[in-house]
This record gives sequence, C-alpha cells and structure tokens, in this order.
Amino acid sequence: MSGTIPAIARGIRSSIARVVLLAAAVGLVLTACGAPATLLTDEQLQAELRSEAGGDLDRVREWPILLQRAGGELERTALYVVRKPDGSEVLIDQAGERYDVDIDDFRAYNGLYGSDDTLTLSQQLEDPEAEFDTITVSGSITPPWVWWAAGGAGVLLLGGGAGWFLWWRARRRADREFDDALRNEQW
Repeated sequence: MSGTIPAIARGIRSSIARVVLLAAAVGLVLTACGAPATLLTDEQLQAELRSEAGGDLDRVREWPILLQRAGGELERTALYVVRKPDGSEVLIDQAGERYDVDIDDFRAYNGLYGSDDTLTLSQQLEDPEAEFDTITVSGSITPPWVWWAAGGAGVLLLGGGAGWFLWWRARRRADREFDDALRNEQW
C-alpha cells in the first residue's frame, strides 16, 4: 500500500506540470498576438503603397481618421485603400499591415490602437465624393479566434482533468480491491 502513494503523487505532479505547460503555451500565443506594431516612415509607407498598387499611386485612396488616444490627445492619421492591378482592394495601415477593406477587420487585427482609443472616420469609404457622414468606433476589438482559442483551451483542460480524475479513481479502486484480496488471503 505504501508503494502506491508515491506513484499517485508522481501522477498528480506530472498532470499538474502538463496543465501548467499548456496554460503557459496558450498565454504566450495570446500575448504575442497583441504585440504593438511599429510605424513605417513616410518613404517606407509610400513604397508599400506603390508595391500593392502595381506602381500606380493613383490607385491609392486615403481614408482620414481622427484618433483620440486613451489619454485624451488628438491625432490625425489615415488608412489607405489600394486597388490592386487585379481589381481587388486592400486596406493598409501606418505600419504597413494589410486588412480586408472593412473597418471591423481592421479593428479586430490591428496592432496600432487599443480598445481605449477612439477612431472617428467617414462612413463613405467606397465613394469619397458621397455626403460626408462620420462614425466613431473603438480602436480595437477582440478578434473572434481568441474566443475560440480560449474556449478550446478551457475544454481541453476540463476534459484532461476529468479524464485524469476518472483514471485516478479507477486506479484507486483497483488498488483497494487488490489490498483487500491480499488481506483476505490465507498464507
């Protein structure tokens, strides 16, 4: 009986170590995805825009943004809508990152602005000559995959913990039955 306790303790330690490593890995992935982006210089940004537009800067439209940082300071910035030579469009930010031409896609995946920042911009992205109507949105939203990853990790942890518990309980019963059989055995 005394030999089974260290074995159970080793099993518990090993299970705890696995859970800690899994949690650390998930934490690293989630924090790496939120790393802030670095801004490009004007020359680098122009080169990125020119490259996407096939060398023709007439295919680039600026989408002006009034940015209010969390601390209250105001900045004027812009996103750029580039029509590629194949006719598709892409949205490029000040860091040179590319997005679908959709403000929600930009808010979900950008590394420039936080959820405490406020963006005020024109709603008429497709037609710059249309009547000027503005919207105000937060600078960032959580991308949908983060919720799936967190939920999946939770399910794995719960499933692993339940599986380990059931294994431990069955093992404990088997050890108890074996010990009872030894006690009842006549030597």
